[in-house]
Amino acid sequence: LQTLRMILERMENYGERLCMVEKHKDKIIEHSVKDFREDVYALGTALLSMGYKGKHIAICSENSYYWVVTFFAVACGVGISVPVDKELTDEEISALFTKADAQAVFFSRTYYKTVQKHMAADERCKLGVCLNKEYDDENITTIEKLIEKGKQLIKNGDRAYLDATVDKDDLAAIVFTSGTTGANKGVMLSHYNFSVTVDGVLETIDPDQYSSISLLPMNHVYEFTCNILTALYMNCVIYVNDSLKNFMANVQLFKPDAFAIVPLVIDTLWPCAKTQLRRKTRFRI
Repeated sequence: LQTLRMILERMENYGERLCMVEKHKDKIIEHSVKDFREDVYALGTALLSMGYKGKHIAICSENSYYWVVTFFAVACGVGISVPVDKELTDEEISALFTKADAQAVFFSRTYYKTVQKHMAADERCKLGVCLNKEYDDENITTIEKLIEKGKQLIKNGDRAYLDATVDKDDLAAIVFTSGTTGANKGVMLSHYNFSVTVDGVLETIDPDQYSSISLLPMNHVYEFTCNILTALYMNCVIYVNDSLKNFMANVQLFKPDAFAIVPLVIDTLWPCAKTQLRRKTRFRI
């Protein structure tokens, strides 16, 4: 594996297989591999037609199917993806948009006011794209509209994105450090930086009958690379967790084989897991 674009090309062999599953309240939404590839190509085509070639494009949202579509569409032929930590304050999020020279922002409705205020203050940021709501705002559109626009362009013969190429040393993303010991620093990651990590993960797991659930924020390189990218490369189903409080219920619902985790999350989940184990086993925990 050399580039993220190679993951998209490999996925052509998987057709209608299940790719990602989301839960919106009580509704289960399934996305096939074909859906994913078509949405990525359409979004990329639309962005190129709008003049965003080579631009930095930020993402600020909860984990979702469209989060992943946006990252891939941007990184695999448009420009540089800039995932931002949604847990930061409005001022900190805006500051990272500015530091990253973001000329467009993809966001969820939770961050509409944050993005609206930023766009008013930073004239370089010309486009806001909401992932899950439509607004009566001339500067804000929806990802569904851009995808539909891209599909129409492709239907009319636009192959600018379909024929785009990326090199393993091309910049794919700017990822910010947590800022624990100082100001958030932007780290430039190439396509090969992501790809070699996926190769490393594949050496440690058995890809047969594998599925995962996405719990950690996708803007974390650990989650996005070791979980999301690896699963997509292997054509393993990714279940998107809708909230931490629903995690144990979602695990029981989806029954994933694996997920990426950090010590803090273990400390949070362990009391609940211990209670469940006590109920279902005779062993003392």
